[in-house]
Amino acid sequence: MASLPRDPLDQTVVGDAFEDLCAWYLENSPEYRLKDVTRAPGHDIGIDLVASDTEGGRWAIQCKGYDPSNTVAKRDIDSFLSASATPEYSYRLLISSTNHIAPNALKTLRTQPVGQLLLSDLRRSQVNWQAFSDETVPARPQPKTPKPYQQAAGACPEDEEFI
Repeated sequence: MASLPRDPLDQTVVGDAFEDLCAWYLENSPEYRLKDVTRAPGHDIGIDLVASDTEGGRWAIQCKGYDPSNTVAKRDIDSFLSASATPEYSYRLLISSTNHIAPNALKTLRTQPVGQLLLSDLRRSQVNWQAFSDETVPARPQPKTPKPYQQAAGACPEDEEFI
């Protein structure tokens, strides 16, 4: 992981390194906060990562670390769709370092319950990407503290009418 660039989204990160980045993101992003994100056990049959959500559901995750100008083709996701179409998984997620999905792949994804997390979504995330390679940097934004006048307003008893 130390070999990854300072901003992992600014360059192409491929293979195991991109899977590591995706696992870190899913555990640290305010949008997901999954737990137990690990590599799928056994031989690679299309599912790269598995995770648990807060309600006990299991997720199947496919990570495509492509050059941002490349396109995810249907053949690139077929094995993932096949392997993850079981009752074992409550949710399926495709993560890609590109925004380009081929028309046939997109059509297939729309007919099945598969979430998509593309490069533009990763860039909009509230996660601090520097924390991936520097553990001293907090991964999530620090919670904001209310200003004194906001604290006073929040202390107003509920049974009083607010005018």
